[in-house]
Formats: sequence, C-alpha cells, structure tokens
Amino acid sequence: MGRARTRAEAPLAGVRQESQAQASPRPESPALGALAFTVYGSPVAQGRPRAARLPGGKIHIYNPASSRDWRQHVRVQALVALGGRPRLLEGPLELTLSFEFARPKSAPKRRIWPDRRPDLGNCLKSCEDALIGVAFRDDAQIVRMTLDKHYGPEPGVAIRLTPLSPQ
Repeated sequence: MGRARTRAEAPLAGVRQESQAQASPRPESPALGALAFTVYGSPVAQGRPRAARLPGGKIHIYNPASSRDWRQHVRVQALVALGGRPRLLEGPLELTLSFEFARPKSAPKRRIWPDRRPDLGNCLKSCEDALIGVAFRDDAQIVRMTLDKHYGPEPGVAIRLTPLSPQ
C-alpha cells in the first residue's frame, strides 16, 4: 500500500495524460488543438443548489460540497493537461465524455450497464461547468456530444474536447 494523500496532493495525483490512460477505447490520435485527459476518482453528479437563511433574513444559495469538490478536481486536471494555464478553445466544439464507475459488490453479474444513480445528464453538467473558463468560454460552444457510462476497474471520466472546423 502507499501512504494516504493529503487534500492538497489529491487533485494532482489522479492525472494521466491521454497517451498513458488505459481505460475504455478512445479515438486513436488527438485532432489538432484537441484537449484529451482522464480524471480518476468516482464521478459526482451536479447536485441541486441549496439555500440557507442567514442572520438578518438574507438567503444564501450554495452548491453541495461534493459537487463543488468534483468540479474543482476536474478543473485542476484540465489545467494540468493544458500545461498549467487556461487555453480557451474558440468556435464550435465536440465534447466526448466516458464515465467509468466501479461495479457495486451488490450488483448482479448480469447487470452490464450502470443504469442506476448518478444519472448521465447530471454527470455531464458537473464536468461541463468545470471546464468553463478553463477550456472554453461558454458551454453554448458545444454543438456535438458523445456520452457513455459503464463499469470498469478504475473509476473516473475520460474527457475529450475537439474543435470542429466551420462548414
């Protein structure tokens, strides 16, 4: 076994560039200007905003800590893949996300797909939100998506963002 990672080390510890990743099949070679990286750890779906009443009657709206931590983890891994500085891709983009979940011990062997929580749409939203301002300006730039959710040996998400040529 290895030593336990501190909270400060954890976000960088799960990074492997696409060429070193070993999970599910991915496109062979990255397109010019494409960003591809893998974030290791159990993916967390975007949670619903919560509200709390502050002294004085004001209402404070906040995101759940687990969603916030996962988005920060994805953001840090994207920055590492970009060499430490944000690089905002311009124009129309294609986003490919492949979520890998650990198979629960209680799941029957005949269950091939993780058709339980978290749902794919909320997992997408958490990753999409994490990349705004790091890899692209606005999520409206994404015009094509490929998503999948499957069981595998190493939980995480493989992210690939490819600029599309205007046609």
